[in-house]
Amino acid sequence: MARSSVLVTLILALGLPLTCSARDMSLQELEDWFNDDTSARIAAVNEGELVFLASPPAKPVHHHHNILTVDDRTVDSGGAASVP
Repeated sequence: MARSSVLVTLILALGLPLTCSARDMSLQELEDWFNDDTSARIAAVNEGELVFLASPPAKPVHHHHNILTVDDRTVDSGGAASVP
C-alpha cells in the first residue's frame, strides 16, 4: 500500500507544475468558455448521414489492437504486461 501512495504522490508532484504553467484566462475568455455552446460545435463536426460500406475499403484501415494484463503484480510494480 505504501508503494502506491508514493506512486500517486510522484505523479501529482510531476503533473501539478504542468497545470500551473498554463496561461491564465482573462475574464472575457473565462466567460466565453463558460457560456460556450458545445452542442453547436459538436453538430458542426458532423459530416452528414452515417453510410455503411457494402465491401471493405481497398486500403486496410490503420488500427492497433492491444491487450494488457492487469493483476496484483501490476499494482505492486505500477506497470502492465503487454500480451503478444
